[in-house]
Amino acid sequence: MLAASVALIETATTITGKYARAAAMDPLAVVTLTDRGMIKECSQALGKLLGYQPSKLIWKHISLLLPDLADIQLIKGGQINPRLHFLSRVGHRFQVSVPGAARLASNLFFVLVESSGRCDMRIIISPIGIEDTPA
Repeated sequence: MLAASVALIETATTITGKYARAAAMDPLAVVTLTDRGMIKECSQALGKLLGYQPSKLIWKHISLLLPDLADIQLIKGGQINPRLHFLSRVGHRFQVSVPGAARLASNLFFVLVESSGRCDMRIIISPIGIEDTPA
């Protein structure tokens, strides 16, 4: 039990350090998605924060990073899903998956972006802190 607690503290310290370095270089951890949730672009800051190479995330589903978005229609009628819009405005803590570590609690901000006549979504991820993974 003690070893698990120490490992969690070390992981939290590593993630916090990654966030600080990423924020110093590019303050916005941003991902751009298709209307079906496929990642089209992601910022270097997001890759550094989560420990991914941004190019490895292209055309993966957003649920890889944000499990809460696995079964949600992101865009409805050319607008951000009203429930997502509401949750982001009231400060809901979304869980961001970090490989081999605890989850990162974050606020999300959703923006519609027109691209080639289509509506895409841009998500800005603003980390709040580390949360334990369920046992």
